[in-house]
Amino acid sequence: MNTRISYAEFGKTGADALKALAALSKSGLDRGLDKAISELIKLRVSQINGCAFCIAYHLKVLRGLNFDQAKLDTVVAWREAALFSDAQQAALTWAEELSLMAGATPREETKAALAAHFTPDQIIGLNITIASINAYNRLAVSMGFTPADLG
Repeated sequence: MNTRISYAEFGKTGADALKALAALSKSGLDRGLDKAISELIKLRVSQINGCAFCIAYHLKVLRGLNFDQAKLDTVVAWREAALFSDAQQAALTWAEELSLMAGATPREETKAALAAHFTPDQIIGLNITIASINAYNRLAVSMGFTPADLG
């Protein structure tokens, strides 16, 4: 029995859910969050969650934004890469801590680092972005979306 549901099939039967998630994701950008930071966060969270579909999608978007290829090549090990700006590092740390918070709540020093680089509205935007990509990842992984679904 094949339990895989393609992205196209889900787009037909779950169009309302996709529309709602897209609106949620857009609201993160509406708070002044930089598109490249948003996509970088989505890429990293998708790596954490093992979502090949979302990894391929967000790599494509970041390439379209002319994001630094060396950063794309090393985002999975961003701490060791020494290529990311302080703001990018703060956002990546926050994304990891929120995505893995079942093990521990986000640290106060991480919150302080965010506040040094982002406005309160942008932090809300980061939170929304992280929540929305975690939801996308869970849908994509559970239904078996693959990079081939991107067309």
